[in-house]
Amino acid sequence: MKVWVKISALISLTLIVWGISAWLRYQNLEPPELNPWGFGCDSIFYWDLAGNMLAGRGFVNSPGLGHEFTGYINSDYYAPSVARLPAYPLVLAVARSLWDAVEVGFVINIFSYGIILYYAYQLAKKYAFDSRPLWVYVYIVLLALSPVYLIYLQGIQSDLFSGVMIIAFSYHLLNISNAMTRKKAWIQTIASAVFGCFAILSRANLLVYVGVLLLFEMLRVYRRVAWKYFILVGIMMLATICGWSFRNYRIANHFELSNQMGQNLFLNYVYYQVQPESEFWEWKRDARTEFINDMVQKGYSVGFAEFELDHQLTSKTVEFAKGNLDQTRKTAFRAVIGLFIDSYFDIADVFVAKILQVPLKDSHVVLLAYDSHFLGISRQLSSAYRFSLLIGFILFPVILVAKKMMRSRILGIWISSLIFIVATGLVMNGGDRYMLSIFPFIVLFWLEFFIFVYELLRRLIQKRKFFTLT
Repeated sequence: MKVWVKISALISLTLIVWGISAWLRYQNLEPPELNPWGFGCDSIFYWDLAGNMLAGRGFVNSPGLGHEFTGYINSDYYAPSVARLPAYPLVLAVARSLWDAVEVGFVINIFSYGIILYYAYQLAKKYAFDSRPLWVYVYIVLLALSPVYLIYLQGIQSDLFSGVMIIAFSYHLLNISNAMTRKKAWIQTIASAVFGCFAILSRANLLVYVGVLLLFEMLRVYRRVAWKYFILVGIMMLATICGWSFRNYRIANHFELSNQMGQNLFLNYVYYQVQPESEFWEWKRDARTEFINDMVQKGYSVGFAEFELDHQLTSKTVEFAKGNLDQTRKTAFRAVIGLFIDSYFDIADVFVAKILQVPLKDSHVVLLAYDSHFLGISRQLSSAYRFSLLIGFILFPVILVAKKMMRSRILGIWISSLIFIVATGLVMNGGDRYMLSIFPFIVLFWLEFFIFVYELLRRLIQKRKFFTLT
């Protein structure tokens, strides 16, 4: 197939999915007049950070934004952000300098989505499906029409942007040891390092995936010519981590990338399980404000107080977990599995809400609509699809063993994805959105597994026919 035909097909597919997504855009928890930013809950904070960067104030939150527990902040104080990372807000600021409208965030998403499909095609063609073009095209169509993209294309969020960084990093990193010349090796090295650094500076949990895949590739080519290139990638990413951590140290006296871990742990394990009579109840909100205000009154900076609060919430979570071990184990298991089977915005619910023209917060209206046989089936199909993704991912190594491909390059991506999923699920409980950065790999593993099952069944049927005829 000619290159221009492939590019035209990819652009057409991207525009079709974007059209469906745009149709769903405002079916959020709030109507458009309350939330013009589409799906997600962090949009306003990213928009604010980008605006302040454009205004020359630096990477800061506007008064009252991003510091919901800091009641001491006055009306004109712009507090440095130590919670969010700068990569996506920086790109959003550049885009806003060209077109300062909410829609520019959706333009970033559609470009990110198209780039993800391009890299997914290149990676699958080179490293998956035994280089069979038909299955590569099937994979791209299935990936493009994935419900999670239909929803999150319409929101000012870092998820799709970070997805570009991860799949581009993975593709270029795997290409380093395949480069035929030193010049090509250097190009792949620089590309993987740049994308890896931007991935780390877009979402802190992606450090797990990036670090594991880099380590896997380093061990695979240990002491070979390509080893030095992987070392260089690691040095550049370590410099990035240290650089942003040092910025936070100057602001908040904490050498850390972000201060979100404790809040996520508390939300995952304590927030929804604790009872009003528990000593942990007040830490859902009031105790946080008191803690920060007390530290600021003692002369500490806002950033320092927020880091200390995050550490305090981590300690409270550990304390709660020790006294509720069985419940904590169940919550942890459910959170990891929930990255596959849960969705903050289920595609079936979104479609039903759109058809009924009600916000998603009117969940009782949406659930009543499932009394309809057709709509009830749509929810079941949505759940079955997500569960099949889980099965395909878990059983993917069976394919590598059966085909004697344990040295396959895709194995490193699977191991990195597995460790990323477990680490993310243990800290955060938010469904498939938190897996969006590695979603192209999830669909790849899923399709590879079901192709294997299909071909196995086909061979068994052919053998049975042969024995019947003889």
